[in-house]
Amino acid sequence: MNPPQEKTFVQLNRYIWATAVVWTVVVLLSLVWNRVHSELNIQENARIQARTAYHKDIHYRRWNSRHGGVYVPVSDLAPPNPYLDIPHRDLTTADGLRLTLLNPAYMLRLVYDLEEGPYAIRGHITSLRPIRPGNAPDAWEAASLKAFEGGGEEVSEPAAIDGVPYMRLMRPLVAEASCLKCHGKQGYREGEIRGGITVSVPMAPLRAAMRPYHDAVVMGHALLWLFGLGGVGIAAGRLRKQVRQRKEMEGALRESEERSRVLVEHAPFGLSIMHPDQRFEYLNPRFIETFGYTLADIPDKSAWFEKAYPDPSYRDMVRKVWAADSFQSMGTVRAITPKTFRVRCGDGRDRVIRFRNVPLADGRQILTYEDITTQVAAEEALRESERNLRFLSSGLLEAQENERRRIAYALHDELAQDLAVLTIQVKCIEEGLEGHQTEIKESCRNTNRHIIGIIENTRRLSHGLSPALLEELGLSAAIRRMIEDFTEQTGVGVSLDMEELDHLFRRETEVIVYRIFQEAFTNIRKHAGATRVTVSAVRGRDGVTVCIEDNGRGFEPTEVKGWCRPERGLGLIAMEERVRMLGRTLHRSSDPGRGTRIVFSVPVDLESHVPECGPPADPMTGGA
Repeated sequence: MNPPQEKTFVQLNRYIWATAVVWTVVVLLSLVWNRVHSELNIQENARIQARTAYHKDIHYRRWNSRHGGVYVPVSDLAPPNPYLDIPHRDLTTADGLRLTLLNPAYMLRLVYDLEEGPYAIRGHITSLRPIRPGNAPDAWEAASLKAFEGGGEEVSEPAAIDGVPYMRLMRPLVAEASCLKCHGKQGYREGEIRGGITVSVPMAPLRAAMRPYHDAVVMGHALLWLFGLGGVGIAAGRLRKQVRQRKEMEGALRESEERSRVLVEHAPFGLSIMHPDQRFEYLNPRFIETFGYTLADIPDKSAWFEKAYPDPSYRDMVRKVWAADSFQSMGTVRAITPKTFRVRCGDGRDRVIRFRNVPLADGRQILTYEDITTQVAAEEALRESERNLRFLSSGLLEAQENERRRIAYALHDELAQDLAVLTIQVKCIEEGLEGHQTEIKESCRNTNRHIIGIIENTRRLSHGLSPALLEELGLSAAIRRMIEDFTEQTGVGVSLDMEELDHLFRRETEVIVYRIFQEAFTNIRKHAGATRVTVSAVRGRDGVTVCIEDNGRGFEPTEVKGWCRPERGLGLIAMEERVRMLGRTLHRSSDPGRGTRIVFSVPVDLESHVPECGPPADPMTGGA
């Protein structure tokens, strides 16, 4: 792991731990809030119980007060109230039962005394001016009574009584008419606050009732905390994976960008990127080196056209080609056919450049510039060399034809005539012999026949060197005679489908075509071992197409190169060279055991048959 990536993961781990801590704090705060809210509910429930007990006591007091008190038998649980100084407080029934009068306050105190146990609700009647000293208020009750005098209606507070938590609630006692019988002497008037009732509700039972809820809340928060931590862990793992993948992608992208930068900056050809508004965005170093122009020199396409194509007519031609390519590629993402133009460089020299234009989906264009000046010069030199070679080859073949014609005439006009004279002389010798010289006469006749055979061979040789039929009857008749001689000599059948070829070619072209036929049939006779030959000559738009096909043994195409060896002959090479002299190409195909097929075309070059042509295309426009 490289340092930047390690730093990123350290920061990520910090964020993850911070998220876990924040989540823990949130869960703890939620737990504390739930606990506080639960405690507040418990306290509120305790207040509700205290208020209920308070109102119940008030109703007891009113009931007692409205009845003027209640007489109960005197006992340890209900002794006479020493602080009740009224007539008829104590009575004795006829049967001797002692009764004592319980006023509201005394009755309520006796009821409170019955409450026992740690979970009992306690009550206490108190006043700032109590009749009974035991009813004196404690500090909290005294403060509450003073608050009532200030207008307060209720005071409550959690407190501990004898170490046990209670909810203490105090409400005022308002003097009523029935209360003045006992408390009137204290100076109270009806409606005045003469004291208060304190109700203490134990908190332990309420808290015990809420303990299952608290446990459930704690368990729920624990599960929520664990679930959250698990989610943080899963998210952290995925985030680490995404960060790792992103880092890997960024690394791969940086490597790709670096490779692209190295490729573009060290490319062996010029390269530019053009914005849709025809501004150049980038020129690589090879472009600047090749042309000597920078972005400051050619900020846009117009500046490039002005500098690269100073000739107005040539510039207009290039603009038209560029516009046509741009129109054809509109809305597509594809490479445009390469074009070749001559460009003026910054140093004033002209270079031949092959352009390639690749439109992008966002409207930009990538253009490459390949300097082929040296290649074009070499190709032109090669073409010139080929033209010279063709001229030399044509001259040699023409000289060969002239020499053949000279030899043919010599054989026909001299040797054949001399042999004819010799036959006459031998005939005269035969006729001058005596009758008994039969053996000599027979020898003369054999010699005469032999000389006649020599004459026939000489004539055939003369016709082969310079066919008289070609000059006398034309190309079609000469070819037919050649095929007839081939069939007569080899016994191989030839199927001929040939249109009339006379008056289509110049004299030189007819000789070349005749020689090609001659070489083809010579090769068939010497090498093919064929039993059938098919020949066709059909005129088309581009000239006459000739096809010669046999069913012989054929050959391996890979062995064709070996045919240039002297021991294999020069027939095929001579045929190819003669076809090139016609400006065409010889096409051959063959497979072992399947024969050979030779196809070539002959341009119609007689003046009356030459078709009209337009001017040749400019080689610097790539055919545009």
